[in-house]
Amino acid sequence: MAQPSKATTALRALRDVGGAAWLGGSLMGAAGLNAAADAAGVATVLLAAPTGSDERLARICDRTRAWVYGVGLLGVTGERAELARSALDIARRLKGLTDKPVLIGVGVSNRQQAAEVAAVADGVVVGSALVRRLLDGGGPEAAGAFVADLRAGLDAAT
Repeated sequence: MAQPSKATTALRALRDVGGAAWLGGSLMGAAGLNAAADAAGVATVLLAAPTGSDERLARICDRTRAWVYGVGLLGVTGERAELARSALDIARRLKGLTDKPVLIGVGVSNRQQAAEVAAVADGVVVGSALVRRLLDGGGPEAAGAFVADLRAGLDAAT
């Protein structure tokens, strides 16, 4: 009897814990893994870059199974003093292509930026700003306060 692949085993484990989103999949390079994710009941979430053509973005929106992750800027992830215009542009483009929720990440760093994005998209993904608070020794309380502040900004925007 053939052994299941590591990917198949991982997908089964994700399904067993109630599902998960797999970020970073590609349209062409991971067709087998995308099919395996579908069969295992694991939602795939693909990244949509601001440089993508409308045709490619439409294919990403069609292929993603939970929500669309709009990449807010080109470059290295990390906190930014200002929100890149490309974050709002990709949000508008994706919202025009799909009824699925569109979340924008990469370059969203604070309450004001989250609110600005939420005026166009369905939500935000914030990583670096949260991780910095943890690395600075803030612990769960600082992380919780930061997330609560982001949430307040999102609520005020909607």
